[in-house]
Amino acid sequence: MFDTVIGLGHRCFTAQHLRRMMIHSGTMPFDWIISSNEGTASALADRFAGMFQPELLELRSDHIADHRYGFQHLHDFPIAADFIADRDRVVARYDQLTRRMATALTSPKRVLFVRHEEPGVGGPQAAARLLDALGQWRPPSSFHLLYMSEVESPDDGAATPNLTSVHVAPDVGEHPEHWDEIFTAMHRREPIVGYFPGLVRSLAAIPRSVRVPVQNLVGSSRRRLLKLA
Repeated sequence: MFDTVIGLGHRCFTAQHLRRMMIHSGTMPFDWIISSNEGTASALADRFAGMFQPELLELRSDHIADHRYGFQHLHDFPIAADFIADRDRVVARYDQLTRRMATALTSPKRVLFVRHEEPGVGGPQAAARLLDALGQWRPPSSFHLLYMSEVESPDDGAATPNLTSVHVAPDVGEHPEHWDEIFTAMHRREPIVGYFPGLVRSLAAIPRSVRVPVQNLVGSSRRRLLKLA
């Protein structure tokens, strides 16, 4: 049984869908950035050391690039010439997020990690890179990686003990029903604490003004229960 679900990017819609399904375990470092496969694995292996060094931050047209791990920050900094003035605030926020991630990674709870891979990347080596990095934090038997990629590979559906690879369309982020199908299948294979597929489908049919408060209430209640367990 999966007690905790943690998103590993590569974009923010992974976290958005986990929130929508009310199984989000609190904001984590990869939730609101764009991250490459190699950058994600390196950050995990290095325990996020060296992020936000001033000389490695660069203003781009629509984001701030952190060249330490190749992260793209679209939401954390103002996209302006004086973005560096917000560095201390962003550093403090990510210190909190990385501590939360470290707590989750070292907890005895069984974790389901979710990665929707960057375009054009996938296959056994890309998935193994993430598994190896996560394995530096906790035993492989204590977690599972749900790895979604638009790149078809021979290992899709293979019986790797702590890996489920799913081939998805490039626009899967825009299709909640595809995420629901994938997570319902995962839930049948191994239950996800606090996941109610029928409730998720029912909420999708009601107005957003009602749906979002219910999702937030159920999600926050689930997180409080996990902390008490």
